[in-house]
Amino acid sequence: MIRLSHRRVLVVEDEVMIGLDLVQLLESHGAIVLGPASNVDEALHLMAGSKVDCAVLDVNLAGVHVAPVVQELQRSATPFVFVTGYYGKDLLPSYRSHPIFQKPFNPEDLIDTIAQIVPRLPH
Repeated sequence: MIRLSHRRVLVVEDEVMIGLDLVQLLESHGAIVLGPASNVDEALHLMAGSKVDCAVLDVNLAGVHVAPVVQELQRSATPFVFVTGYYGKDLLPSYRSHPIFQKPFNPEDLIDTIAQIVPRLPH
């Protein structure tokens, strides 16, 4: 079974190689990947033009906080995870209720978590 088949996952990551690795990992598990967006404006543009089932977010995008993207995801009740160099204790308290993966992360743990939080597709 392909764990993320037909799930639309937004990737927001400013480090090119990490972004490409995330895309490859997600696609290898059946996801349809939007991005990687390297900044807030690009991420918001991708979200405005497409349905998003889940997002994978870096917290710091070249010195700019990802907060506007988080707010839009929360407004639309879209689940998300953080993949970041920050420790959980360094994040805003409201972010700590979302899964946080510290770089470097275990790819299978990330896929397992995303598979658990994305909405189920109707049969």
